[in-house]
Amino acid sequence: MKKLPLDKVQPGEVLASDVYDAGGNQLLKAGSELTKVWLSRLRNRKIDTVNIEDAFDRAEKAATEEVANEIPMDEADDPMALLVAESEVLAKLDKMLVGVGDESLRAKLRTAASTYLKSRSWNPEV
Repeated sequence: MKKLPLDKVQPGEVLASDVYDAGGNQLLKAGSELTKVWLSRLRNRKIDTVNIEDAFDRAEKAATEEVANEIPMDEADDPMALLVAESEVLAKLDKMLVGVGDESLRAKLRTAASTYLKSRSWNPEV
């Protein structure tokens, strides 16, 4: 995510975080694509800076979407099957990330994917 002055933001860029006015009213949600009209409205509401998605945010989103459906839902009740499926998904992700950014970026993407997969894991209390 990068924080940019509003006058440096181009139409088509995507917000990395929600935008609120001085009164605490939400104007736009994270993930919203900025248009000329929205940029004008934000200027009129005295918004000076916004957080814009950067290459890492886009890579993280793409990796998460790629692995999101790798674990079949019928395995959701079997913790061992989930562990095996998670290992397979993370191995596939490692192959996808060869040559992408530096090791730090790859580690962050792997951690994000693992966290997401674990959020879908078996929960004995549910």
